[in-house]
Amino acid sequence: MKKILTTVLLTALFFSPVSFAKPPQVIEKSEYKGQWPFSFKEGALQCIKGGAFVLDYDSGKMYALTGLARSIASRVGALPLEPDSEVWLDDPNDPGSKISLSDMTSKALALCDE
Repeated sequence: MKKILTTVLLTALFFSPVSFAKPPQVIEKSEYKGQWPFSFKEGALQCIKGGAFVLDYDSGKMYALTGLARSIASRVGALPLEPDSEVWLDDPNDPGSKISLSDMTSKALALCDE
């Protein structure tokens, strides 16, 4: 399933205005060290035009992780990742807060430099 969705995403990116995007990096909860911030178990990080995005393989939805990504989200078919989103998990160690996205954002932005 993961390979099919990655192939579909890459095909869509090839024929879209974001065709110069770098290949996505697959992420999986089972292999992640640290607190997993998402409700889905696997997805892909992506850098598109300098913005950090995450693709939820379960729903096929892509979410913007940074301000720049939010500003171009509608043009690339992504949604803003809002604090009230069911996709972004609450931090069980800090009531009222969300699990930090900084590690995921850094990994996605590192794809911009490749």
